[in-house]
Amino acid sequence: MDDKGNLYGTTYAGGADYGVVYKLAPNGAEAPLYEFQYRGDGANPFNINGLIRYKGYLYGEAGYGGDKDTCNGQDVNGMGTMFKIKP
Repeated sequence: MDDKGNLYGTTYAGGADYGVVYKLAPNGAEAPLYEFQYRGDGANPFNINGLIRYKGYLYGEAGYGGDKDTCNGQDVNGMGTMFKIKP
């Protein structure tokens, strides 16, 4: 939660089908902040540890994406990546 009472979270799917980072205002209004496109930005974020707010940014983890060359052939979709966005 930020100092204005907004909550932030992610959906595993939705948006362009690869997940969304969203803001939920105290009045119930929901606004997407970012839709994952699965083009180097990751895909299917999850909230095992929740989003982390630090110095005006949100940090989180996505289950897919990242550098496919470092996967040693184990997963053609990438092994996951971290993301940082400014709300």
